Amino acid sequence: MKNHLPICSFVAISLLFNINAFASHPIRVACIGDSITYGAGIEDPAKDGYPAVLQRMLGSGFEVRNYGLNARVMTQEGDNPYMKETEYAQVKAFLPDIVTIMLGTNDSKPHNWNAGLYEGSYQQMINELKALPSHPDIYVCLPPPAYEDKWGINDSTIVAGVIPIIKSIADRNWLEIIDMHTALSGMQENFVDNIHPSEAGAEVIAQTIYGALGDNGWTGARCRKVLFVGDSITDGDWGTANGSPSSERNHYDMNHIYGHGFQAECAAYYMAKYPQKHFRFYNRGLSGDRLNGIAARWEEDVLAVRPNVVSLMVGVNDSARKTSQSFDFASWEATLRNIIERTAAFDKDCRLVLCTPFIEKRGAVGRSDSFDDRHAIVERLASIVRKVADEYGLVCVDYAALMDSLLETDRSGDRNYWTWDGIHPTYAAHHKMSELWIRTAGRKLLKH
Repeated sequence: MKNHLPICSFVAISLLFNINAFASHPIRVACIGDSITYGAGIEDPAKDGYPAVLQRMLGSGFEVRNYGLNARVMTQEGDNPYMKETEYAQVKAFLPDIVTIMLGTNDSKPHNWNAGLYEGSYQQMINELKALPSHPDIYVCLPPPAYEDKWGINDSTIVAGVIPIIKSIADRNWLEIIDMHTALSGMQENFVDNIHPSEAGAEVIAQTIYGALGDNGWTGARCRKVLFVGDSITDGDWGTANGSPSSERNHYDMNHIYGHGFQAECAAYYMAKYPQKHFRFYNRGLSGDRLNGIAARWEEDVLAVRPNVVSLMVGVNDSARKTSQSFDFASWEATLRNIIERTAAFDKDCRLVLCTPFIEKRGAVGRSDSFDDRHAIVERLASIVRKVADEYGLVCVDYAALMDSLLETDRSGDRNYWTWDGIHPTYAAHHKMSELWIRTAGRKLLKH
């Protein structure tokens, strides 16, 4: 492993120096829309269009991009469908944390308006944005008022047709509505041509979006993202998808967003105790996963979320169908190191927490003929985790030592009290695991 040492030394110094820092990357905001978003009628849209004004309001912790296009419509069958433009592909490639959508003004033109097609196209865009690895917060904007029937645009269709459909879509998809129609009502003087807002109108739009983001915890104290990744112990059936990959799970049902287990208890602790710190927790555990599988999806499942803290626990499934003699420990360690170095290269301020795997002589696993060999593998993997964490200056949460201690001092009289099958913790053990994570990792990395 000598070839790793120069990189390890550099990364360890970097991680230790930044141990209490939070991610340097900005929160990404994509503004989707038509000419109103683009800034038509404003002399310098790059300076005074509402996305530029919003950028100044949000500050350097955010990156706001203007993806507005003149004359574009939501309806796929309309004259200038937004989703067929390269800018829409650019929105997806941007992997935004936040998306605002304001399309509908040009859909109100008689040759474009079709309520069913508009609704279907809008839902398609929502579905595609939801499926992005970054799983952005999506805000749907009701179009501003049209103060004149012009170019086919008319306010009556906006009010009676476009707005009710947007509200219905928002309700169906649990999305936030930003009401630009009300915000700019009675402000005809803030429009350059009765359709396009002036610089003053753009200021109102930016203020309205800024207020909506503040209501949802994005402004004020910097949002802090904590992501847990691992196998079934971490998974806990989050997203109610029964072991499906992250892209196929529900990311909006807050009853199931964390699953059950230690990671959910950690999230509950921080979010309840420190609401002013705006913590956001993510679970990317996948039942049955091994280190190679996690490494293969690291960009999609982990880095795309751009977390401040990542907690990784894996290893027990790697011990299945292998013997301690045939297991490639050097390759496993190299993969773990590669994950650490990829993370540091992506964001030097992202903090990694390594958790040791465990397996215990309990339940069906403890009775199996392969237990001794599997135990030897997992013990060595735990040792590798401790060693690598120490070399890179990372926090290590020693769950293997915790489980051994719980079993050695057990007073319950129930052999399966702490782990019912030798691998999976009971709720009692999950609670102990959350306490150890908070005590070991949280107090060093989350400033509480």
